[in-house]
Amino acid sequence: MHRLVYSCHATREMSQADLKQIADASQRRNTRLSVTGVLLYGHRRFVQVLEGEAPGVMEVLEQIDNDDRVSPMRVEALLRIDRPLFDRWSMAVSDVTSNAAVASGHFAELLTIFATQPDQTRSREDVERVLASYRELLDQHQTEMITA
Repeated sequence: MHRLVYSCHATREMSQADLKQIADASQRRNTRLSVTGVLLYGHRRFVQVLEGEAPGVMEVLEQIDNDDRVSPMRVEALLRIDRPLFDRWSMAVSDVTSNAAVASGHFAELLTIFATQPDQTRSREDVERVLASYRELLDQHQTEMITA
Protein backbone atom coordinates (compact mmCIF):
# COMPACT_ATOMS: atom_id res chain seq x y z
CA MET A 1 0.00 0.00 0.00
CA HIS A 2 1.18 3.53 -0.79
CA ARG A 3 0.58 7.09 0.33
CA LEU A 4 1.21 9.72 -2.31
CA VAL A 5 1.15 13.43 -1.45
CA TYR A 6 1.23 16.06 -4.18
CA SER A 7 0.74 19.80 -4.43
CA CYS A 8 -0.29 22.08 -7.28
CA HIS A 9 -1.94 25.41 -7.99
CA ALA A 10 -5.53 25.88 -9.09
CA THR A 11 -5.76 27.57 -12.49
CA ARG A 12 -8.54 29.74 -11.06
CA GLU A 13 -10.22 30.41 -7.71
CA MET A 14 -12.36 27.44 -6.65
CA SER A 15 -15.89 28.10 -5.39
CA GLN A 16 -17.70 25.86 -2.91
CA ALA A 17 -19.68 24.51 -5.90
CA ASP A 18 -16.41 23.66 -7.70
CA LEU A 19 -15.07 21.86 -4.64
CA LYS A 20 -18.37 19.97 -4.24
CA GLN A 21 -18.16 18.84 -7.86
CA ILE A 22 -14.56 17.67 -7.32
CA ALA A 23 -15.61 15.84 -4.12
CA ASP A 24 -18.51 14.07 -5.85
CA ALA A 25 -16.45 12.90 -8.84
CA SER A 26 -13.48 11.92 -6.66
CA GLN A 27 -15.58 9.89 -4.26
CA ARG A 28 -17.20 7.89 -7.09
CA ARG A 29 -13.87 7.23 -8.84
CA ASN A 30 -11.89 6.51 -5.69
CA THR A 31 -14.48 4.07 -4.34
CA ARG A 32 -14.26 2.13 -7.60
CA LEU A 33 -10.43 2.08 -7.39
CA SER A 34 -10.20 1.42 -3.61
CA VAL A 35 -8.31 4.69 -3.09
CA THR A 36 -8.82 6.87 -0.01
CA GLY A 37 -7.53 10.29 0.93
CA VAL A 38 -8.04 13.96 1.49
CA LEU A 39 -7.90 17.03 -0.75
CA LEU A 40 -6.97 20.29 0.95
CA TYR A 41 -7.60 23.59 -0.80
CA GLY A 42 -6.65 27.10 0.18
CA HIS A 43 -5.51 30.29 -1.52
CA ARG A 44 -5.53 28.64 -4.98
CA ARG A 45 -3.30 25.81 -3.76
CA PHE A 46 -4.13 22.12 -3.54
CA VAL A 47 -2.45 19.48 -1.41
CA GLN A 48 -3.83 15.99 -1.86
CA VAL A 49 -3.13 12.71 -0.13
CA LEU A 50 -3.97 9.51 -2.03
CA GLU A 51 -3.75 6.13 -0.31
CA GLY A 52 -4.15 2.68 -1.80
CA GLU A 53 -2.48 0.10 -3.97
CA ALA A 54 -0.14 1.51 -6.61
CA PRO A 55 -2.30 0.86 -9.73
CA GLY A 56 -5.32 2.68 -8.27
CA VAL A 57 -3.27 5.60 -6.94
CA MET A 58 -1.49 5.98 -10.28
CA GLU A 59 -4.78 5.95 -12.21
CA VAL A 60 -6.16 8.71 -10.01
CA LEU A 61 -2.94 10.70 -10.38
CA GLU A 62 -3.08 10.39 -14.17
CA GLN A 63 -6.67 11.66 -14.28
CA ILE A 64 -5.79 14.63 -12.06
CA ASP A 65 -2.77 15.42 -14.21
CA ASN A 66 -5.14 15.81 -17.19
CA ASP A 67 -7.52 18.15 -15.31
CA ASP A 68 -7.39 21.72 -16.64
CA ARG A 69 -8.37 23.13 -13.22
CA VAL A 70 -4.88 22.42 -11.87
CA SER A 71 -1.35 23.39 -12.83
CA PRO A 72 1.25 20.66 -13.23
CA MET A 73 1.52 18.80 -9.96
CA ARG A 74 4.58 18.18 -7.87
CA VAL A 75 4.85 14.87 -6.01
CA GLU A 76 5.89 15.81 -2.47
CA ALA A 77 6.04 12.33 -0.93
CA LEU A 78 5.57 8.75 -2.02
CA LEU A 79 5.61 6.38 0.94
CA ARG A 80 5.03 2.68 1.46
CA ILE A 81 2.57 2.31 4.32
CA ASP A 82 1.09 -0.53 6.33
CA ARG A 83 -2.33 1.07 6.67
CA PRO A 84 -4.03 4.21 5.40
CA LEU A 85 -4.41 7.30 7.53
CA PHE A 86 -7.50 8.62 5.72
CA ASP A 87 -9.33 5.31 5.28
CA ARG A 88 -12.68 6.72 6.46
CA TRP A 89 -13.03 8.80 3.30
CA SER A 90 -12.95 7.87 -0.38
CA MET A 91 -12.05 11.55 -0.66
CA ALA A 92 -12.52 14.16 2.02
CA VAL A 93 -12.35 17.70 0.67
CA SER A 94 -11.49 20.54 2.99
CA ASP A 95 -11.41 24.24 2.10
CA VAL A 96 -8.95 25.58 4.66
CA THR A 97 -9.86 29.17 3.88
CA SER A 98 -13.37 28.63 5.24
CA ASN A 99 -12.47 26.27 8.11
CA ALA A 100 -10.96 26.73 11.54
CA ALA A 101 -7.73 28.66 11.96
CA VAL A 102 -6.08 25.41 13.04
CA ALA A 103 -6.77 23.94 9.58
CA SER A 104 -5.12 26.92 7.93
CA GLY A 105 -2.13 26.47 10.24
CA HIS A 106 -1.68 22.80 9.32
CA PHE A 107 -2.07 23.64 5.62
CA ALA A 108 0.53 26.40 5.89
CA GLU A 109 2.87 24.04 7.74
CA LEU A 110 2.60 21.44 4.96
CA LEU A 111 3.30 24.08 2.31
CA THR A 112 6.29 25.32 4.32
CA ILE A 113 7.73 21.81 4.62
CA PHE A 114 7.33 21.31 0.87
CA ALA A 115 8.84 24.70 0.02
CA THR A 116 11.77 24.71 2.43
CA GLN A 117 12.89 21.09 2.58
CA PRO A 118 14.25 19.63 -0.65
CA ASP A 119 12.82 16.25 -1.58
CA GLN A 120 15.97 14.34 -0.66
CA THR A 121 16.20 15.87 2.83
CA ARG A 122 12.49 16.14 3.63
CA SER A 123 11.70 14.25 6.78
CA ARG A 124 9.07 11.54 6.44
CA GLU A 125 8.31 12.15 10.13
CA ASP A 126 7.56 15.85 9.51
CA VAL A 127 5.10 15.04 6.73
CA GLU A 128 3.50 12.18 8.70
CA ARG A 129 3.17 14.35 11.83
CA VAL A 130 1.30 17.11 10.01
CA LEU A 131 -0.91 14.62 8.15
CA ALA A 132 -1.78 12.86 11.42
CA SER A 133 -2.68 16.23 12.95
CA TYR A 134 -4.86 16.99 9.96
CA ARG A 135 -6.56 13.60 10.30
CA GLU A 136 -7.43 14.41 13.93
CA LEU A 137 -8.76 17.79 12.86
CA LEU A 138 -10.95 16.21 10.18
CA ASP A 139 -12.32 13.75 12.74
CA GLN A 140 -13.28 16.65 15.01
CA HIS A 141 -14.75 18.90 12.31
CA GLN A 142 -16.46 16.56 9.86
CA THR A 143 -19.35 18.95 9.42
CA GLU A 144 -16.95 21.45 7.81
CA MET A 145 -15.87 19.03 5.09
CA ILE A 146 -17.28 19.12 1.59
CA THR A 147 -18.72 15.69 0.87
CA ALA A 148 -21.09 14.05 -1.56
